[in-house]
Amino acid sequence: MKYKTRNNRSPQGLQRVFLTGYPDDFAQWLEPISAQILERHNCAVFYEEDPESPADAEIFESDLARMQLIVIPVSSRFLYRDCFARRVVFPFAMERHIPVLPILVESGLSSEFDRICGDLQCLDLNARDETAISYEDKLTRYLNSVLIGDETAKQVRDAFDAYIFLSYRKKDRRFAQELMRLIHRNDFCRDIAIWYDEFLVPGESFNQAIQEAIKKSELFALVVTPNLLEQGNYVMRHEYPDAKGAGMKILPAELQPTDRATLEQHFDAIPACVDSNNQAALADSLAVLLENVAKPDNDDDPTHNFFIGLAYLGGIDVETDYDMALRLIEGSAEQELPEAMQKLVDMYNSGEGVKRDYRKAIEWQRKLADVRKRMFEADPTEDNAIDWFNTLFYLGEALRAVGKPKEAGVVFEKMLHAAEQCQEYGFSFAKRALSISYSNLGDICEAQGGLTEAQQYYEQSLQMFEQLTKETGTVQARRDLSVSYGRLGDICRAQGRLTEAQRYYALSLQIAEQLAEETGTVEAWRDLSISYDCLGGICEAQGRLAGAQQYYEQSLQIREQLAAETDTVEARRNLSVSYNNLGDICKAQGRVTEAQQYYEQSLQIDEQLAEETGTVQARRDLSVSYNRLGDICKAQGRLIEAQQYYEQSLQIAEQLAEETGTVEARHDLSISYEKLGDICKAQGRVTEAQQYYERSLQIDEQRAEETGTVEARRDLSVSYNNLGGICEAQGRLTEAQQYYEQSLQIDEQLAEETGTVEARRDLSVSYERLGGICEAQGRLTEAQQYYDAELKMAEKLLDETETVDARRFISVVYHKLGDICKAQGTLPEAQQYYEKCLKLFEQLAEETGTVEARRDLSITYDRLGSICKAQGRLTEAQQYYEQALQIREQLAEETGTVEARRDLSVSYNNLGEICEAQGRLTDAQQYFEQSLQIDEQLAKETGTVEAYDELAISHYNVGVIAQRVDDKKAHFSAALRIWEQIAEQCPEVPEYAQRRDLAKKALELL
Repeated sequence: MKYKTRNNRSPQGLQRVFLTGYPDDFAQWLEPISAQILERHNCAVFYEEDPESPADAEIFESDLARMQLIVIPVSSRFLYRDCFARRVVFPFAMERHIPVLPILVESGLSSEFDRICGDLQCLDLNARDETAISYEDKLTRYLNSVLIGDETAKQVRDAFDAYIFLSYRKKDRRFAQELMRLIHRNDFCRDIAIWYDEFLVPGESFNQAIQEAIKKSELFALVVTPNLLEQGNYVMRHEYPDAKGAGMKILPAELQPTDRATLEQHFDAIPACVDSNNQAALADSLAVLLENVAKPDNDDDPTHNFFIGLAYLGGIDVETDYDMALRLIEGSAEQELPEAMQKLVDMYNSGEGVKRDYRKAIEWQRKLADVRKRMFEADPTEDNAIDWFNTLFYLGEALRAVGKPKEAGVVFEKMLHAAEQCQEYGFSFAKRALSISYSNLGDICEAQGGLTEAQQYYEQSLQMFEQLTKETGTVQARRDLSVSYGRLGDICRAQGRLTEAQRYYALSLQIAEQLAEETGTVEAWRDLSISYDCLGGICEAQGRLAGAQQYYEQSLQIREQLAAETDTVEARRNLSVSYNNLGDICKAQGRVTEAQQYYEQSLQIDEQLAEETGTVQARRDLSVSYNRLGDICKAQGRLIEAQQYYEQSLQIAEQLAEETGTVEARHDLSISYEKLGDICKAQGRVTEAQQYYERSLQIDEQRAEETGTVEARRDLSVSYNNLGGICEAQGRLTEAQQYYEQSLQIDEQLAEETGTVEARRDLSVSYERLGGICEAQGRLTEAQQYYDAELKMAEKLLDETETVDARRFISVVYHKLGDICKAQGTLPEAQQYYEKCLKLFEQLAEETGTVEARRDLSITYDRLGSICKAQGRLTEAQQYYEQALQIREQLAEETGTVEARRDLSVSYNNLGEICEAQGRLTDAQQYFEQSLQIDEQLAKETGTVEAYDELAISHYNVGVIAQRVDDKKAHFSAALRIWEQIAEQCPEVPEYAQRRDLAKKALELL
């Protein structure tokens, strides 16, 4: 093996690290990762020049068995292509309990590494921990947890009672290792070291090391085999004569039968050999030769036993013996030696010498925290305070990592208390300790839906980071401050306080721009792109789509450069996200073709990454891309294409759910079922839609029961709503109400628990759905009560958030209340509600210019027109309908979507009815025929039941207004044929049968 050390010194006596990987990765990362390791630890980094073909398999395995750590740069190639490192080295390390440190050189591979290689702690070379624990800090801590430093190694060597010098030919290495084990089978030899280092290279330093080792050794043990008789070997020429010259006691141990006469000829006055197969004889010889050397008084000393345990764990001047090491270290830990307790934590976390067991690691971490606390209380120094704080921190992180956030929160509370005590004592690290404590408590609250508490903690953390930045001005301090601003921005955004969120994101952006300019690192530019994305998201939520587009384009520009420069999976994935963001903007602006182009660029990247890496993340991204393009096709009325995209997404989602079984994978599968249910519903295949929704419900019920998370329960509420919608469409209103009430129950709980904008918005939607059921059943007073409850919620949200969504939401509620008043015959009140809507929608259309805002405005014109029509004010009604028509003609021309053309058809129908009421039958017929022309196109393009139903209505309307009996008969017959087909296709929807009967009666009356 080749090796790297500090200043090219000999590896003798140093801790041993083996670096390997996929050949291309190994070539790329050997130098930088070796440098990172050697910078942090005075060790020897070994490697094979050709990582695929070790020179000697037997020697390689022997050398590998003596490594303290194996480091592997992990890339997609390592995971998905055959290589010696994954096929041979990794399993060997796992079997022998040698710690493995996977360093992710591509982000996003952690879950895939766990799936393919097992659950190991990975370090991500590119990612940065937002709680200010950098990759560099994590690497330092990991190396310190596994490797023994120079000072500790000296303490270990000083703990030995004595040394035996083991002399052997290099080709007899396995016999030397066997003799070491035989010697240490004797209890009285446990604390006696054996000088043995197969990594020495002959030369000046080699000779000096040999001489020094002989001087400090009590016994010269010689491995006797026929190889020892070969002329001119180093043992014959140097080691044995030096030992004789130093007057050492000599123990020749015969490991293979060797000619005695020849042995005496070459080794002057060599004592009689001990047969290694005779354990009793070997023990007797050792007892005589080492008489009065062992020190039994040390046996009860926990520190001494700990150091000897470390020796056997790391193979420091003894053979590696994990069982012996565990007994000694565990015994010292039970005597509450902190160093031993920490070592047990590290061993169980890394799998060093034991089977990895996070539960045991946490048990010992808890015990250690209690000991550290008592030590601080007995002697409140800053060093003891740091030890106590760090122990609590890593205990909390461990609990969070195994999915116990509540227990982690309790530990972080203790950590905060410790940090506050440190501040009282005036310790220098107190500010950073406080900032970390507040940040972690904020994370716990945010994860559990407590956004207000999370915000309070993040604000306290921010205050500390601002002070640290002012005091130090370091890059890390400023980055921590930028991340803090970002966290508060996220909280404000989740609460709907977009102006505050924007202010925090802008502060974060300011720092990110400075750091990108100053450092020019990939990380800094990546952080800057994220800041642009955050501000783009705020603009998008506020309806300022042009501003959002500018931010997203700035982010895109950075990501295109990073993808071109680095070509990493992470860079290309981020580029895909940018394309999606811009696609969303185009979609919101009605530029559906451009949106599709962006989504297709994203899809192209996602397909490449899924093909190259096959990771769960890459395949999930591909599934999401298929869904986005399905959404575009659905919006354009191309339901067959939409279904094809959704089915491609479903295929991936089913594979991932089966492979991983994770909550996220099952959530994605639920969404796929839901989207296909939507398509079936739109196509009138209500029974199939129900089947998809029921599959989605089954998953969501399991997730909600297993996890109890806000997201899982919200998804369950959506599933109940979907099935309620099916029942409502089939006229089964009582069943629909039951589903909606189940949804309401969940939404009320979530609104009470979290208080988020999203939760309260969901609750208001539940009120709206139940109001709709009451309205459909003629229970208008109850419907109004639900809508009034929804209005109170909407008014509160508008007062809190001032978002475009909040203003649109309250307008929709005004619509609903106007509809109720209209149904109750109180038309003036209905008009007042509609006029409130009109005022808000005119503002939104003017401010945002979005397709949605202009469409909402056109709907309001329609409603006001209907009020005027009901009151007999036909001229005013016509004016409102014409304003709606003007908007809809523009939208149909701009977007060409099914929805836009359908709305245009409705406008033509409305104006036709006005003309009919005014007696202008020719004008009425022209409007109805324009509506019919659109409906024919939509039915042919989409094939949905809804489209054919509207086509039948148009035929019926034209039949009513037609002057000639033949024309009437043709249109009534066309309407009848359509309603007969869809009534047969959808027998569960009573309206179609009713309309069929109406068309029959119209024909009979001709």
